[in-house]
Amino acid sequence: MHARKILVSDLEPAFSNLYKLRLGKEGYDVICASSEEETMLRIRKEEPDLVLLDVRLARKSGFDLLGQILKEDEDLPVVLTSGHELFEEGFLIWLVDAWVMKSEDLTELKEAIERLLPARIPGAYHEERKHAGLQGER
Repeated sequence: MHARKILVSDLEPAFSNLYKLRLGKEGYDVICASSEEETMLRIRKEEPDLVLLDVRLARKSGFDLLGQILKEDEDLPVVLTSGHELFEEGFLIWLVDAWVMKSEDLTELKEAIERLLPARIPGAYHEERKHAGLQGER
């Protein structure tokens, strides 16, 4: 079985490097992108199992890029990361599969990843949502 592939889309090299190092030690294949364009290119080329998406990007918000990601692959789990509370984003937060605050402690992030990766099994994500009463769009 191949290592699960995680794409990190973050402008801050410190966090990209932290995720690559620590998640790599957990057995994940971590690839990084530092721009919106590079993120979409890597999604198409690398076919990651999950995306870690920072809310603050160079030209767009993470929510704008999220729309593009979901058009490309609606089943691709996305974890939004932020160094700030997301209350001001309103209902847009419901478009992501999970969100975590950026921290050197990756416990919460690792739990979200472990919970979401089984969703990459074809059809499993939608089946889980049906059983939870969450039919339709995210």
